Amino acid sequence: MISVFLVEDEFVVREGIKKNVDWAGSGISFLGEAPDGELAYPLIQKLKPDIVITDIKMPFMDGLDLSRLIRKELPGTKIIILSGYGDFDYAKQAIGIGVTDYLLKPISPEKLLEAVRPVAALVREERGKEENLRRFEEEMKENETLARSKYFDEVISGQLSSADIICRGQSQKINFAAGCFRIVLYEVNDTAQSGEAMGYSGRVVQFTEALQKKEKELPRVDIFPRGVEGLAFLVKADSEHELEENTGALLSLLGSLREAVGELRYFAAIGKLTHRPKEIAESFYSARRVFAYRYLGQKNRTVRYDESESFKVVDDCPRDSMEIDVGGFDRNAVRNFLRNGLLSEAPAFAANFFVQLGENSLTSMMFRQYVAMDLYLCAADFLRQMEYGEEEVRKHIGDIGTISAALVSVQQTKDCLTELIEHAVEARDSKATKRYGKLIEDAKEYIGKNYANGEISLNATAQSVNLSPNHFSTIFSQETGSTFIEYLTDLRMEKAREMLRCTDRKTSEIAYCVGYQDPHYFSYLFRKINNCSPREYREKR
Repeated sequence: MISVFLVEDEFVVREGIKKNVDWAGSGISFLGEAPDGELAYPLIQKLKPDIVITDIKMPFMDGLDLSRLIRKELPGTKIIILSGYGDFDYAKQAIGIGVTDYLLKPISPEKLLEAVRPVAALVREERGKEENLRRFEEEMKENETLARSKYFDEVISGQLSSADIICRGQSQKINFAAGCFRIVLYEVNDTAQSGEAMGYSGRVVQFTEALQKKEKELPRVDIFPRGVEGLAFLVKADSEHELEENTGALLSLLGSLREAVGELRYFAAIGKLTHRPKEIAESFYSARRVFAYRYLGQKNRTVRYDESESFKVVDDCPRDSMEIDVGGFDRNAVRNFLRNGLLSEAPAFAANFFVQLGENSLTSMMFRQYVAMDLYLCAADFLRQMEYGEEEVRKHIGDIGTISAALVSVQQTKDCLTELIEHAVEARDSKATKRYGKLIEDAKEYIGKNYANGEISLNATAQSVNLSPNHFSTIFSQETGSTFIEYLTDLRMEKAREMLRCTDRKTSEIAYCVGYQDPHYFSYLFRKINNCSPREYREKR
């Protein structure tokens, strides 16, 4: 509803305008009043009315001075001047300030309302344009994020030539004019959710939004959202020395943004340096191998692709079964990976896990049996927590007897336990697929209840199902085959067609009922999707 604020020093005039004009009947809310500009200005700042009607001659602060302040503070607010003076100089000053209309007193309630209506219509039209622009920007942003993620997947697949990578990268505004490339993987977690699978976190989203605003400040860095994998950065430079500087600048900026948000843990993995676009895939996988260390209790640290030895338990002396130190076996790390890890990361996690144990530890059959038993019990307990029955647990990860029989050698033990982890993650993902189905249904239900609300957005819908916007956008498009904006638009058009068939409401009313503030934009969109105008559609029924 359009809101009006009145500034008039004459009490009788003020009361007459307030009480005798049919504001509500014209879809206008009378927001407040004041006897002079000095008292009115703080109220106007607080209430932010759409239209201010002000007398020009008042004590303490006149209407022209008030109008100047309003135009500076609230440029979108429309101003109507009331004046008992026909002096052209006042009108000329009002026009210079940007006043919308200039009316001479005395004026009847009907004439005032007649003058206010077109101004209210102008406000509605501007609101519609702003809303349309916001919707367009949201749609473009969602489509760009999905296209960027798809492009990055193609790059790291290793199947594209350098020429293809460069050519396709042009549509993503990625410049490959550089001599060196590197991938940096980065994940931030909310400490308040320590040990739990990450869902929607306001602080994580705040960090991501702050990073987007600072993206242009990064020296030759491109950002790729990776959903549950966090973020991937492509760092570029003309020389190896410059690449190190650019990588350092990136990590420094990420650190400052993280500290500004507060209470976030992080883990960064720096991939190997490469010299050709086609080799970027190698840099990605070298970074991913050490990125898996984040599941091994390694928090708040940056690891280079060639630093895995720094995690190794140094022990060159053979040990017998009586000297085994089981302290290197971190059950929490296993549980954390089973909760949050990706299937593609399982081999790297397992390899790093064995490094943590110490290579010589696995030469002991007793230690191999101990590790296998504990790992199996961790996986089995995890699947039971996901509501798998005993038969289903054995179906997915076998039984302890099968595992024990595979511990003939160190390598067979590694292979067996890696497969155990992979099978457990596959079982989790199978459940998650069903969970995502429920999640998408919940999101659709939320959209169904709120499609008429012009403020509904991707972020609000993502929050309703406890996911980050980027992760939700990816899942939603994968599960439904439509982006969030496409789905919302299709639903609104379906509801609009139903109203056109079953009611006699005006097109403008239907536009508001399905969430569009601008009837003209609604009609344009309706014609674009249905190949006919709303009126033509109604005539076909």
